[in-house]
Amino acid sequence: MVGVSVIVCSYNRAESLRETIESLVSQSPGCSYEIIVVDNNSKDSTKEVAQSFNGKVRYVFESKQGLSYARNKGIGEARGQILAFTDDDVIVDSNWVSSIFNCFKETRALAVGGKIERLWNCERPEWLIDELMGPLIVQDLGPARKKWEQKNRHMIGANMAFHRMLFKQYGLFKEELGRRGDELIGGEDRELFRRLFEAKIPIFYEPKAVVHHKVEKERLTKDYMRQWFWDIGKTLGHQIPWRRARLFTVAPVWVWNNLCSALFRFFKMSFGFRATEAEKFASEIWVRHYFAMVLETFAHWLPFGFGRGFCIFNRGNRNQDTENEKQL
Repeated sequence: MVGVSVIVCSYNRAESLRETIESLVSQSPGCSYEIIVVDNNSKDSTKEVAQSFNGKVRYVFESKQGLSYARNKGIGEARGQILAFTDDDVIVDSNWVSSIFNCFKETRALAVGGKIERLWNCERPEWLIDELMGPLIVQDLGPARKKWEQKNRHMIGANMAFHRMLFKQYGLFKEELGRRGDELIGGEDRELFRRLFEAKIPIFYEPKAVVHHKVEKERLTKDYMRQWFWDIGKTLGHQIPWRRARLFTVAPVWVWNNLCSALFRFFKMSFGFRATEAEKFASEIWVRHYFAMVLETFAHWLPFGFGRGFCIFNRGNRNQDTENEKQL
């Protein structure tokens, strides 16, 4: 009987995926587990890499582009009672699987999030100040195992695990959210976490379940940062629930306040003689981020579906969850 199903979704990262799998196949004994690689329509050698581990990896193909499609495919293929998710750009510790399994066993948790550390493979550019480190994910709630009680700090998809019954009872990942090809939209892990948190599901943080997220030079460019903060701004705007009270303001007041503050800072930095390159770039990024949020809430505000052309999310698949749940 399989104790843990490890699901790794991948898109055009064959060589990085190879390192991830190598760390997964060399886990310390502790429980039975399987490794499932879901190829999300890759054009590189992802299939060949996954199949090169002498049957230790189960390869699955998902043609619908999007991380949530791929994760839901993996859920449908999994045989374990615990479903653990990580990414194709991480290295997992040798006791990662057993630490997750033990946390479920010892706490009766139904969801577990582990520790994520940065693994720097290149130098940090001078313009990358701390406030722009969001794309370089970290998850650290301290050295002790604890119940997850922070609603506004969700589990991150690179290191999270769930009992399979949760997907039957509360639904799958929302397929309109999550990365899709080269688009950096997200939010699928945040949305699922909030559903489970509000349902008072027992969620725990396990610091012994560690993964190392690779920081690669491709992500340390200004263009990448611009796209990430823009797409995540659109993601957050998409997830803001519509309220009739915002008929005339469109976006919540706090979004407008943040956008105005960002604009003031941007003009101050642009015309200030003492502003550094890093400060100027950061001020630009936050204007883009909050402006993207306003644009997305505006798309939701427009009547009669006129905003669909402004929305980068595929809203036509909101009924897909029910179809996928029938396969579980």
